[in-house]
Amino acid sequence: MTKYLYLATALLLINTSINAQTEDHALRFSTQNPTGTARSIGLGGAMGALGGDYSAISINPAGIAVYRSSEFSFTPSLVFGQTESNYYGNLSTDDKFSVPINQVSYVGTSRLMREVETGLVSTHFAIGYNRTNNYNRKSFIQADGENHHFLTPLLKIVLTLHHNN
Repeated sequence: MTKYLYLATALLLINTSINAQTEDHALRFSTQNPTGTARSIGLGGAMGALGGDYSAISINPAGIAVYRSSEFSFTPSLVFGQTESNYYGNLSTDDKFSVPINQVSYVGTSRLMREVETGLVSTHFAIGYNRTNNYNRKSFIQADGENHHFLTPLLKIVLTLHHNN
């Protein structure tokens, strides 16, 4: 009988480790939620064709040629989150507020010779940080006086098998 108990426990632990990530996690980690500069967000991320914006450089690197002067850009954002859970009839809520940095960049422009109209007219250099997704999630579950455990259903099955034999 103890062999069956060990086998049931092993199968439960193997099954638990296999189900560590679900299709929801795969979808959340595979999609991007581009943020970027305020101008790019205002245009719905359609800056690739326009250029002249740091968010467009990752979509269309040639868009850096539109710059005629150097630029420093900083874009913060506000995130309000609320979690609500219902665990065995105990309703719990929790709020979260954060101010993440979506984008920080510097684009340098240098005109080598002001009189030159053909050939190498100017050079550009860009460096920065652009957030593509936010994986910061918060879950909150609370249950006062509940004596439930993750292994309670397995324990009931094992005890039933033990009493039947």
